[in-house]
Amino acid sequence: MTHQANTARLAPRPYREVRHLRASRPPEGAPFDVTVEISEAFRLADSDDWACAMRIVGLDPGHRAEHGRAFFGVDPMQAIEHALFMAHLELELAAGKLGLEFANGGAYDPATLFRRPGDGRRQA
Repeated sequence: MTHQANTARLAPRPYREVRHLRASRPPEGAPFDVTVEISEAFRLADSDDWACAMRIVGLDPGHRAEHGRAFFGVDPMQAIEHALFMAHLELELAAGKLGLEFANGGAYDPATLFRRPGDGRRQA
């Protein structure tokens, strides 16, 4: 087990669901749910560093781990930022293989990370 997985076991529960998507495997795969979840940031024991656990439920077996993986930072904001950035990268990789859309409708384009679900406009 990796350091990220071991540290994630220390994360406070419950995780917060931060993004709900629907995915399908082309060409005619049945749709399935994908949910990005993160923990609250937590201070590492005997350290000034912080961590935040992240998991993507439903994407693939590597993300079905109960605790996910931890990402680290010098403060809570940086730990959360790293977790969300990695979630974004993993969804970007998955989008190349899967059809991804927001659970409430609208195509999911990882390049538009900060747009609202169902909103086709790109935000700066």
